[in-house]
Order: sequence, then structure tokens, then C-alpha cells
Amino acid sequence: ARLNEQLAIKNRRARRVWKGVIIALVILFVIPAILTLIGLISFVHTGGIQNSPNHISYECVLDEESYTISIGYNNRYRIGNVGYDCPEPYDEESLEEFELSFDDAELEQRNQSIEETDLFIEEVTDQKDVRDLDKELHQYFEERGGTVQVTEQTGKPVK
Repeated sequence: ARLNEQLAIKNRRARRVWKGVIIALVILFVIPAILTLIGLISFVHTGGIQNSPNHISYECVLDEESYTISIGYNNRYRIGNVGYDCPEPYDEESLEEFELSFDDAELEQRNQSIEETDLFIEEVTDQKDVRDLDKELHQYFEERGGTVQVTEQTGKPVK
């Protein structure tokens, strides 16, 4: 009888220990995994992770110089990726290569315009919302006598 009682106590202790181990594993692994999965599903559902399903490309012209801007954005108009191509300022070699001739004042003015526009594009592409970027692009180029043309747009329209 005493032996059975000791075995019963030992079995109860073993069950408590295993119960504690299982509870610890649930707390350490299962609950965080479930919370992570719920968060990930929520994030994807709200448009947080997407391969920029929407895309717009602009061809901007100012002082006969062409600037290309390409933007990928999600369904909430959040910009995901940006690429742009700006002309290089002219130097003596490029003037000879393209068979161009400008007087010094005109050359300085063109180079300054290219550098200012390049800086503007670099700053405006830091926008978070593609609609704000679109508005500022049009405003900048049109105020300076240039043009902005959408060359390609896929997905959700900007305007």
C-alpha cells in the first residue's frame, strides 16, 4: 500500500512537470506564432506588402531636356519604388559630341536648370503618396514652361 502511494505521488509530480513543460512551450512558441501570423495576414490585407501592383511613368521636358520618372505604388497610393533618369550637365566634350553650340551664359543657365531640376526630382521622389508627387511634378514643370506627360500607367489611376 505504501509503495502504491509513493508511485501515485511520483506520477502526480511527473504529470505536473510535463504539464508545466507543455504550458511553457505554448507560451514560448505557439502564442507568438499565432500573433505573428495574425499580424502578417492583417498587414498583407491592408496593402502593406505588395509588389507595387500600380505603376506610372512620366516624361517631363524642360528647356528641351527630357527627364524620365517611373514610380511603383500600392493600392493606398503609397510609393514603393522610384526610378528616374536626368540629363547630365553639359561640358566641352558633350557639346562636341552632340554638335551643340551655346554661348557661356546660355550654357551656364542650361546647366543650372538641369542641376536644379535634378535636385527637385530627387527631393520630390521622397514623397510617401504618389498623388502628392504627381501634383508637385506638374506644378514644378508647368511653372517653368515645361511639360509633364504620363507615358505609361498600370493599375489604380493616380487622378
